[in-house]
Amino acid sequence: MVTPTNQMGRDASTNIGVRKEEHDNRRSIQMLNSLALSDDLQTQTEAAAALAALATHDEIKTIIVQEGGLVPIIGLMRSSHIPVQKQACSALGNLSLNPENKLKIVEEGGVSALLHVLGTHDAELQFDAVRCLRNLSVPDASKLRIVQEGATRPLLRLVANGSKDTQKQAAATLANIAVHQSNKVTLVKEDTVEVILSVLDRTSIDVQSELARCLRNLSLHPDNKVELTSRGVLKPLLALMKSQTLAIRRQAVATLANLAVHPHNESLILAQGGLSILLQLMCEEDEEVLLEATRALRNIAVDGPNKLEIVRQGGLAILFNLGRHPNGKVQRQAAAAIANLALQQDNKLLIVRAGGLSVIINFLHSQDEDIKCAGARALRSLALSEENQLSILNEGALPALFAAAAECSTTDVQREVAAVLANLALNEDNELDIVREGGIKCLVSLGLQENVTVQRQVAAAFANLSLAPTNKIKVIQEGALTLILQFAASIDPHVQCEGCRAIRNLAVADDNKILLLNAGALQPLITAVGSPYLPIKRQATAALSCLALHEANRKPMAESGLIGVMIEVADIDDAEIQCAVSQTLRYLAMDDMNKVLIVQAGGIQPLVALICSRYTQVQEEAAALLAYLAMNDENEVRLAHEGCLEPLKRLVRGGVGEVKFQAVTALSNMSNAAKNKKKILEEGGADVLIELCYSTDPEVQQEATRAIRNLCLEPSITAGLLNLQVVPALIHVMNSEQMLTQQMACEGLAVISESHTLLTQLGSSGLIPVLIRLAESSSEKLVLEQVLRALANLALSEPNRVAIVQDNGLKPLIRFANSEDAELQRETARALRNLAVNDENKVKIVKEGGLGPLISLVRGSK
Repeated sequence: MVTPTNQMGRDASTNIGVRKEEHDNRRSIQMLNSLALSDDLQTQTEAAAALAALATHDEIKTIIVQEGGLVPIIGLMRSSHIPVQKQACSALGNLSLNPENKLKIVEEGGVSALLHVLGTHDAELQFDAVRCLRNLSVPDASKLRIVQEGATRPLLRLVANGSKDTQKQAAATLANIAVHQSNKVTLVKEDTVEVILSVLDRTSIDVQSELARCLRNLSLHPDNKVELTSRGVLKPLLALMKSQTLAIRRQAVATLANLAVHPHNESLILAQGGLSILLQLMCEEDEEVLLEATRALRNIAVDGPNKLEIVRQGGLAILFNLGRHPNGKVQRQAAAAIANLALQQDNKLLIVRAGGLSVIINFLHSQDEDIKCAGARALRSLALSEENQLSILNEGALPALFAAAAECSTTDVQREVAAVLANLALNEDNELDIVREGGIKCLVSLGLQENVTVQRQVAAAFANLSLAPTNKIKVIQEGALTLILQFAASIDPHVQCEGCRAIRNLAVADDNKILLLNAGALQPLITAVGSPYLPIKRQATAALSCLALHEANRKPMAESGLIGVMIEVADIDDAEIQCAVSQTLRYLAMDDMNKVLIVQAGGIQPLVALICSRYTQVQEEAAALLAYLAMNDENEVRLAHEGCLEPLKRLVRGGVGEVKFQAVTALSNMSNAAKNKKKILEEGGADVLIELCYSTDPEVQQEATRAIRNLCLEPSITAGLLNLQVVPALIHVMNSEQMLTQQMACEGLAVISESHTLLTQLGSSGLIPVLIRLAESSSEKLVLEQVLRALANLALSEPNRVAIVQDNGLKPLIRFANSEDAELQRETARALRNLAVNDENKVKIVKEGGLGPLISLVRGSK
């Protein structure tokens, strides 16, 4: 009986015993190592057997290696004597179970010795060797060495032709070495896939499981994804996915999920019936199978046609169910798959109609950032459908979106939330709701993030929200303007473009125009006009056009150098930019000083080019700008003499609608200058204007008549106008229902009639009856003044005196002699005076009752 001692004494005694035992073991192992090196085969066999037996003890495994046992054991494996090889291989196999020994065995040449043994025809020996190799293949550092030393071919031979147990060990070894990234492509090149496929349907379940694991590991390499499918792996893989063995299904479906990452394989998987199998696996209870099947579906859902087919085969209901799964990893894959499906246009409505919104919105409440992001991404896609935009808000998405943005620190979620709000804001009703429920505060908070991808979406959201009239004021009132101006000055082109678009939309409101300018919007917009990107130029020039509409902005905008900037970009062949440039300059030209500045800045030649633009809208705006510039006396001469007449003439003749009107207005304004009148006649402008007197557009007709009237004021070109049949044209216009048009036509004729040499020609043109008819029918004083003036002038010619009386012109003249209007009295008296030169007319004037009114005029005249 052992008497108990204190604890320290017992430990010391035990340690002494352990050290003695270890010492004895080491001496025994040293002796066995020496015996293993004997030349006697029997001694070698017994020594190796003894080492194999000792190597079953965990502590002794280490001692054997430490005492140099690896060298003799590995050496015995190359013996030509099978019993020696078996015992040596058994010993090495036992030693390889110790994690610390694995790499040492490889470094001492163990792999090469094992491959030598695999070359024998002894099944038991092959099994022990491949089992040992499997043990060695566990450490990552060993995996590469095993392949480099040529293990692949021997292993594949055993998989193809080995015994059942040997097949399993070889397959497991292949699966292990396939984990190393550098081995994956090498194994495929050495026909590993072909061998696996050749035995899959005629081997045991255990071997199938290991081979499936090998395929799974190989499928992780990017270069192998297409290579595996091209080598025919899909069909047998799908068969494995229907296996009754759970372990095989797990490996097979994970392999498919890996292969589905490559776009080339997505359609192939569906074509070979993979979708229906995946949907079945997604209904299993095993969470690993669920996870990998859902991951596979997520990956094949990237392909466009696949998206529709997944929905057609009932995938939505399964995904919605998995979206509520308690396993966060499964839920994450389901959320990502739904987000992928939502990218397809036809699916956007189907997802909502199938009840998917509640599931997707619930994703936003998840603590998992990936799930939250996928939910926001799905909503972003769904919100692109007009029909869905209201449904998303009605389902209560806004509070969830705002909360997700506030709680989340990842830029991915922030970006997607902002994008959802931007898309929802495309709906007019939603614009108001988003702002009403606090969207501006949320977006400002997101926009202050320094991540440019978030800022892009925030800027787009503000641009869309600013479309609603009531929001234009609220966006500024609730503090977003500073951020929007920063966006407009961003170095990122997408952010800058949306920032300019937001300013453009805000500037539509009259109350904002001055406010925006005072807040500093002008400089970032001017800078943006110089951007190399057309979309930015478009938004910036359009925003400036809106700001220039306000009278108070025109002077500071011109002083900022904007005129030169706009002229500089006027030659860009883009309809939107050219229209905005023309509009901006036109609005600025409403200020008299700016009219001069635009011409002085070299605006005429760019303006000529704009008039010649291939875009109708640009032609219209440019002609309108030209019309404003021509309202300045100096400008109208320069415009006519620096190349504007010819393009305007073409527009007047060939343009339609507003283009024609603006062009003829410009010509009309230019015709005011005395220096231009002859030039207009000489360059064919009068011909075109005379044609337009017959226009059915009353506004065009009026401007053409005004231009003709202006030309008539130049005596030196009157004969030329008559040769162009100006009188019939003006006579036609005198029938217009527009009083101002009538007046100008009559004024033009009255001016022409002041040329004595043309009086007879005018009288024979049919003018007199028209004047008399108008004198009888018109009640407009300004028209009547010109009619009476023309008649008085015409009456200076003897033939005309006779014609006026013969055409019953005395009656209206005598009536106007009784008028109380001094101007009408004067012109009437002058007409009667000229008519009375003819003797016969004297009698007729008295007979028609003209004497009394004339006497009254004499008595009452001042």
